This record gives sequence, C-alpha cells and structure tokens, in this order.
Amino acid sequence: MGNARFEPGPFLDEAEVERVNFAKHRDIDPERVESIVIVKRRGKNWRKAFVLTTVEAYFGLDA
Repeated sequence: MGNARFEPGPFLDEAEVERVNFAKHRDIDPERVESIVIVKRRGKNWRKAFVLTTVEAYFGLDA
C-alpha cells in the first residue's frame, strides 16, 4: 500500500466555509459556531481518526 499525501489545509478551508454557511442559514452569530474536521484513516477503526482544527480556533485567539 502506497502512502497517500495528507493535505489538511483544504479540509480546514472547507470547514470554515461550512461554519459560516451554517451560522448564516440559522441566523446565528458565526463567532458562536465552532468547526472541526474528522478524517477517518484508511484501514483504521473510526476511533483512530484525526480531529483537525487550527491553533487559532482551539485557543479562541483573535484572527
């Protein structure tokens, strides 16, 4: 089995778009909505999946 290249950037970019859309369609302040990405690893149990976010989001830092 070859190694696939893992690129977290696009996952996190899409999560940000979806976070804003979720808030917009529910008339919620986007600052009150958090997002994470869960990426299941091939051949591994779901419990071994990755959970992705940014340092900025995790610690609630100003953009």
